[in-house]
Amino acid sequence: MTGRYGLFAAVAAAALAGPGCVCCGNHGHRAAREVGPDCEVPCCQRNQVYVFAVGGLDPAGLLALGAFRDGLNGHGFEKVGTGQAVHAGWMAKEMRRVRADNPNAVFVLVGVGGGGPAAAKLAAGAVADGLPVAGFVRVGDGKPVDPPAGVRTLALCGPAAAAETVAAVAGLLNEVAANTAAPPPQGPEFWTYPHATPGRPELEPGPDPDWAFLFDRPGGTTPAIAAPAAAPVAPGTVVPVSAGARP
Repeated sequence: MTGRYGLFAAVAAAALAGPGCVCCGNHGHRAAREVGPDCEVPCCQRNQVYVFAVGGLDPAGLLALGAFRDGLNGHGFEKVGTGQAVHAGWMAKEMRRVRADNPNAVFVLVGVGGGGPAAAKLAAGAVADGLPVAGFVRVGDGKPVDPPAGVRTLALCGPAAAAETVAAVAGLLNEVAANTAAPPPQGPEFWTYPHATPGRPELEPGPDPDWAFLFDRPGGTTPAIAAPAAAPVAPGTVVPVSAGARP
């Protein structure tokens, strides 16, 4: 019994310490930005693709899930959330929240190892809710999983952290991103802080022109300074030349 409890505690600790949340944006965002100039699809379209990967509870799978996420970040995709089957409910809520904030967002669900059935169920629920699921990827042990109807499915039998697996998933994400609508250009942002100091009022210059320099007026408003007039020289007068001057 002691060995069984010890094994359960080890698995629970690994699950709590594993990559069971969305990347905070520091490491993943930096990696995606560094490879951005070499990516096939512009950043404004890649950032419309949100990936949710569900893994199993085995320690090896937890490590592979983190490496899988880092690999996708290295291909220019920073919106990658990872977790286990117990996080599927949170992922469903997060997908609805993302879609409400970003109408152009599309989703790709990934099931890694023992998380395949939970990922398939999550994808089917998202489709039932009307969310745009552009792809479902099954990575791992090759056990049969029923993919959601009408969703493009990719089945990979290699390890999740393998470069070939990551490249295959990244290729699917590039195709999805290329078919997404680029967001409209953003206009200038204005300061809306309620306690901000009010700006300088725009006043019209008064009748006195000597104070016109205090006001912002278009064009040059300062009159040009006239050149000094040369003194008249009488005929026959010799003008001395300084030593440093040359004719």
